Amino acid sequence: MKSRKPKEKQHSGGFSVIEMLVVVGIIGILSGTLLGFNRSSEKTIALATEQQRVMSILARARSLAVQRYTGGSEVYTCGILVNLSGGSISTLAVTRAKSEKITTCPSNAVGATAVLTNQTIESRLLEKGVTIKSGPSFIYFSSPFLETTFSPDTGASGIITLQVAGVPNEPQIEVTAGGSIMQKVN
Repeated sequence: MKSRKPKEKQHSGGFSVIEMLVVVGIIGILSGTLLGFNRSSEKTIALATEQQRVMSILARARSLAVQRYTGGSEVYTCGILVNLSGGSISTLAVTRAKSEKITTCPSNAVGATAVLTNQTIESRLLEKGVTIKSGPSFIYFSSPFLETTFSPDTGASGIITLQVAGVPNEPQIEVTAGGSIMQKVN
């Protein structure tokens, strides 16, 4: 007896339409879930990035206050005043002429705002909707006195809280009277 072999199907080597539709459907579902995730995490990343930028600006202001004198200049730095308001941060130099006594330098943030000569060193806006929720309006890194004061007076340290709409996490930056700048863990 002869046995019959079934005919073998010829494979064209491609995907069927059904297989392609299934793959496209799965990709659509996955990308939809990831899109929602990326929108919320984008704000969290912006908040962390701006926290680091604010800390960097504060550290640079502290370093400039310690410098006191720049060669070839006719002024001494009394200190550096950092103005924190809403969605912006500005760094301003408080100076005195070389001929003036060191006692003409203000010793605190309130005095620094009174003698300010509008020598803006740096000014920037916080990005992606990040704002300063609370904290001192002014931080003064005093050069000759090697101390940090706040306006309004917050005592031994000033705590700056940042926020962005839609993110429950509110990172904080602590600046101590000695000039230390660090992330405050909630």
